[in-house]
Amino acid sequence: MTEEIKKEPLTAKEERFCREYFIDFNQTRAHERAGYKAKNDETRAALASKLFRKGKVENRIKEFALKYQEKNELKVARLIDKYERAAHVSISEFVDFGDVVLIEDKKEFHNVIRIKSLDQIKAEYRDLIKRVKKTREGLEIEILDSMQAMEALRKIFGLDAPQKFEHDVNLTMAEIIKQAHEDK
Repeated sequence: MTEEIKKEPLTAKEERFCREYFIDFNQTRAHERAGYKAKNDETRAALASKLFRKGKVENRIKEFALKYQEKNELKVARLIDKYERAAHVSISEFVDFGDVVLIEDKKEFHNVIRIKSLDQIKAEYRDLIKRVKKTREGLEIEILDSMQAMEALRKIFGLDAPQKFEHDVNLTMAEIIKQAHEDK
């Protein structure tokens, strides 16, 4: 949910200061890059701080911060969606498994596996393809690794954090078993 910010017109330099601030979140450098003059670094830092606290500049920076936050939340949501799809996709979304054929000159049997054309792959899975390359044996398709995707999801949701267990070492085995059953 976005918060309402009062909009007041800024000068061109004030607007540039706000935009420059979001490059490295440094008021003093943003002040300089926006074209403001100062006698020395100490004066510049004081002027930048004063400008930063100016109501309309502060409001514009808050507005940028909200846009930045919303944009990043959307990126995270898209990333989570991609990891979830990668974690659960089947290879059959990308290839067709054909019949076993005899290669007469080698007297070997081989499974025929055909990579699906892009229009045969569901749109929701196309971005999971890392690369397709030609090898001596034919085409090779590489998709996002499902185990790596699951690992990334566990990290995002904090499921890989160490768990803390507290136990009273003075309990008897019977008391430990009783507590375990009560916790369920």
